[in-house]
Amino acid sequence: MNAGGGSATPGTWSTAGGSEVRPGLGLAKGRFRLVQHLSRGGMGEVWLATDEVLRQPVALKRLPAELRGDIVAMETLRQETSRSQRLAHPSIVRVNDLHEDESGAFISMEYVDGQSAVVWRLAQPQAVVPWSLLAPLVAQT
Repeated sequence: MNAGGGSATPGTWSTAGGSEVRPGLGLAKGRFRLVQHLSRGGMGEVWLATDEVLRQPVALKRLPAELRGDIVAMETLRQETSRSQRLAHPSIVRVNDLHEDESGAFISMEYVDGQSAVVWRLAQPQAVVPWSLLAPLVAQT
């Protein structure tokens, strides 16, 4: 996941008991340690974390608060994980696995440090990326 567009304000990832999970706390029985809230969108909230087993940075994505507990949204998250694991391309973030703990379900994936596509697009005149910048990216596929 991309670091650009990250927020200095911690997200609102809460455990089943209602306590808020903040940077420094562990998830999945200590497997992941949250470092920094990166972004939030319609389909999820993303955190930078450390995988304590593999000793590497990862991005953790989970459903937004309004969709937690939604059976259809959970199935969509499972399908997204399964489908994404079958993709392999240098320009696609690698998805590791789907995890569940007292805080809910989340996807662990490759962390890519850099500017987000949204920030990049908004930096363009009228927030439109010209074809001259997009064409080389499309050619990679």
